[in-house]
Amino acid sequence: MKASHRFERPVRLGLLLLIWTIVLFFIHRPAWAYIDPATTTYVVQIFTAVIVALGVTLSILVYRAQSALMAVRMFFYRLYVRVIKRQKGVLGDTEVKRGLNRRKVARAAATPKPRYQYPANVLPGEPIGSSARRRIRKQARVAQSAAYEGGRGSWQNLWRDDRRLRSRLLIAALLSASLSLTLLVFTMCDLLAANSDSLSYLLPGIIIPILLVGLVAGVLFTGVLLIFRGRLFDLITALLLAVLLAAYLQGNFLNPDLGALTGDAIPWHALRGQTALNLLFWIGLIVAVLAVRYFSTRLFKIVILALPALLIVVQLAALAAIVPELNPSIAAGSERTRYREVLTTKGLTEVSPQDNILIFLLDRFDEEYVSEILAQDPNFFEPLDGFTHFNNNITHYRWTFPSVIEILTGNKLLTTGKAEEFAKLAYRKSTFLPQLKAADYELKLYSDDIAYFDTELIKPFFSNLQPLEQELDIPHVLLRLGLLSAYRQAPIALKPMLWISTSDLVGLYQFSKGSHEVYVFDDVKFMKTIRSRPLKADMPKKNFAFYHLMGPHTPLYMDEHAEYSSAGSSSVIRQGMGSFRAVFEYLRQLRELGLYDQATIIITADHGYSGSPAAAGGGLPWNVDPDPSVATLFVKPAGSFGAPMQLNSAPVTTENLRATVIAAAGLDHAAYGPSYFEVPQDAALIRRFYWLVDAGDSAHYHYQVLDVKGDAKRAENWHHVEDIFPDGTLKYTN
Repeated sequence: MKASHRFERPVRLGLLLLIWTIVLFFIHRPAWAYIDPATTTYVVQIFTAVIVALGVTLSILVYRAQSALMAVRMFFYRLYVRVIKRQKGVLGDTEVKRGLNRRKVARAAATPKPRYQYPANVLPGEPIGSSARRRIRKQARVAQSAAYEGGRGSWQNLWRDDRRLRSRLLIAALLSASLSLTLLVFTMCDLLAANSDSLSYLLPGIIIPILLVGLVAGVLFTGVLLIFRGRLFDLITALLLAVLLAAYLQGNFLNPDLGALTGDAIPWHALRGQTALNLLFWIGLIVAVLAVRYFSTRLFKIVILALPALLIVVQLAALAAIVPELNPSIAAGSERTRYREVLTTKGLTEVSPQDNILIFLLDRFDEEYVSEILAQDPNFFEPLDGFTHFNNNITHYRWTFPSVIEILTGNKLLTTGKAEEFAKLAYRKSTFLPQLKAADYELKLYSDDIAYFDTELIKPFFSNLQPLEQELDIPHVLLRLGLLSAYRQAPIALKPMLWISTSDLVGLYQFSKGSHEVYVFDDVKFMKTIRSRPLKADMPKKNFAFYHLMGPHTPLYMDEHAEYSSAGSSSVIRQGMGSFRAVFEYLRQLRELGLYDQATIIITADHGYSGSPAAAGGGLPWNVDPDPSVATLFVKPAGSFGAPMQLNSAPVTTENLRATVIAAAGLDHAAYGPSYFEVPQDAALIRRFYWLVDAGDSAHYHYQVLDVKGDAKRAENWHHVEDIFPDGTLKYTN
């Protein structure tokens, strides 16, 4: 048997490693700018659980086969002793009897004695038949169960426990380790691996604290459980086991497709049916575990040890599978552990006395919001004198990534690969920024890493990129990751209380105070900055500045006067108006400097509203056929001022933005196509939009390619023509 075990373990280990290799080869994790709380390691965990189950089953079968073989051998040996040797006269009658007596003694010694000796309690005159034996066995089971749990039917037995401390310690330690691994360590590491593009800067400094928190939590759980004894100990461990199983199944298999954490409020009312069924599942699982404890003490003793051990094994296997994905991000992040180059507020209020090209990008400002603002206040946009309002403008994407990079570089993302790879390719192939730099413009970009992902890509261009000393706010990071872990594994009914936004999980470094601060998306802060430090015309070079503002994008925190609002009191319209108020203040100061008239100013959005619940028939606002997504656009060319705002319905896109900027810089823009003002309003152009479909798993991420003909505000003018899948293949639909 020992030799067989030495053979079985390497075989099982080899099979497990082979499965991991295959799974890692085929699993593809697309990475986007928004954090996705969904897990992608459930395949590894399923395979590991199957392998463990097969290994246990194989061991049991081998043991049973060896036992059966031994029984057969003993049968033939006894037959040989009793028949063959006696017939041959090898043994005399006295020797045979003596041998048989020795075998009886040996069998009696080999027969396992019961752990507890109980009297037969046979009634007077009762025959020793099958009914008596059944009654005796039942009495023995009841007595054994009473010894396990300290007796039944008395309040004293809630605390009384005849088990040894090490028996309870084994249960408490396994259960606590599984809880700590499932609820904290594994889930946090899996979230970091799945969103490594967005959270890579956290990895070098947070992995060790996560492991320490998991270790401390496991030890504390164990200590607290050991305080309890008897049936109370069993009740608490049964409840914890049920919660552990339910949370594990919820996080890996039962969550609906809630999409990435874009900051949008999730319409939980559309999930009422799923919420009720999910809650019934949790209640049913808890009742089932408690029923096992009450009706079958023997089975519960197996379950309370086997299931936590199995979860530990499968999740350690999954952790081993994601280590290769964490290592590159840790290496990349460790290079900027102490000093990190970031976009700062340097030059935010500085303009040029020579020439200014200013772009204000208000995130997710849809043309529909402009119409609603005008309906409330027809004179709201009066400060935009000399501007032209283009009400038929579209971007190429529905999300900030890759839209901002496409605006700055002119390169499109047509696959669903790594964000960093696209950013690297886009900036290296771009001619837009190098051409402005060569024309003696100082370039300034006020955004975050969603616009570049790697500072090395933008270092040659933007002057406000500065190295700052940083320190990771570890308690804050652990708190946010813990909240995100709870969001993943909680029942649907509790998820609204645990919901967070991607913005809550970025910027978790504390930077040293210097002459400049890190630029953050906060339009209230932007307004306060330009009021406290008014614009100054002291730049030696010409000025190109790109201001990325929050606009009406969630989370909503601002009122229409660009002041912080109380929780729940803002709206996309109020926040959008507040964002424009900040821009109006900037333009007012530009007028006071006498530089407004000759400045080229573009106010636009990276995308319009990116989904509609109505389009899904009351469902979620993603993975649906898109409603029209029209991005707002106001343009003032140099020399245009003192005239009311004009309206233009020309079919324009972000392609025309770069041409407009290059033309404003006095350069040849033929290679970029026509500027905004060179597109005829009646032009029969076909514009292309790439709608990313998040199908809930990595294998089905793809782009729906839509052609837009005519007025983009009309849904019938959007035509789905083809799909682009992760491997680059096309599937034509029309």
